Amino acid sequence: MRLILLSLAVLGFALAPSLAAAQAAADGSDPARQAFEEGRAHFDDGRFLLAAEAFERAYGLMREGGMPNAWMILFNVGTSLDEIRGREQDARDAYAGYLEGALAAEDQTGARIALVQSRIRELDLRLEVAARAGAGPGTDAAPTTTMSPVGPIVLGGGGAILLAAAITAGVLAAENDALLATCTDGVCPASSRAQAESVHGLAIATDVLWISGAVAAGTGLVLTLLLRDTHEAPPAVSAGCGPTGCGIQVRGTL
Repeated sequence: MRLILLSLAVLGFALAPSLAAAQAAADGSDPARQAFEEGRAHFDDGRFLLAAEAFERAYGLMREGGMPNAWMILFNVGTSLDEIRGREQDARDAYAGYLEGALAAEDQTGARIALVQSRIRELDLRLEVAARAGAGPGTDAAPTTTMSPVGPIVLGGGGAILLAAAITAGVLAAENDALLATCTDGVCPASSRAQAESVHGLAIATDVLWISGAVAAGTGLVLTLLLRDTHEAPPAVSAGCGPTGCGIQVRGTL
């Protein structure tokens, strides 16, 4: 595309409307010619934003100078902007201006017109994709779903219950060792009855905590993966422990 860009730009200067303008372009004293050469150098070095600015300046100067083929420089502008992500609309506008100029000048050179039309079609597709993604100006973003906070909350609650189970398991081990120290050959004195009942209660509580914590953590993991925030009424979460165990109640939308 660079060879086409340069040849079109040179052609624009070659068809200047007057001998004076043509001579100025040839000897490099014409500001439009200088701007064009600057744009060409930037384009060759990959400085596309600077190239587009220089070509736009050349286009403006050529129009002020009454050059009827100034519209050709819009191809240079479009090709430069086409290389810059996020400038698709500006590149399309420049290409469209080139086509309007070609139509007005009755210049329907097939290769050039077909190339510009293909670039416009591709840019239209890219702009449509950006608009669908909510990136286009003035478009509504596509509705998105976000992870509900309920899952992590339940998962955290399950982790807390498992931590409590680990603590009670440690206390249970210590109490059980102390109880066994008072017994001989598996026979414990009557004075150890209360301690034995305490160890038995701790064992039940530890089992309940282990099971409740595992269930809560598993439920929280599933909810984290599946539950999504629908921006409706917030899900209700309640948790608690009683004499027979712990439980978590969740009301939400999957």
